[in-house]
Amino acid sequence: QDFSDQNSALALLEQALRSKAQADAAAAGAADIQVTAQRDIRTAGVENREVFIEAIVTVEATGRPRVAVG
Repeated sequence: QDFSDQNSALALLEQALRSKAQADAAAAGAADIQVTAQRDIRTAGVENREVFIEAIVTVEATGRPRVAVG
């Protein structure tokens, strides 16, 4: 998929990563899952303008283990 701007591309990527992290945490047995995301965007100044170099999107899901009933 092509994007005309950086923010749209990063937003779609972050949403997909959040969904995957949430699903993986739930599959591992976590409850009360909290998902956080962080973006590290690197640019460089070239000929008086900012040029995109790379972006690292880190998504983390945390939750407490479910209590076993039995």
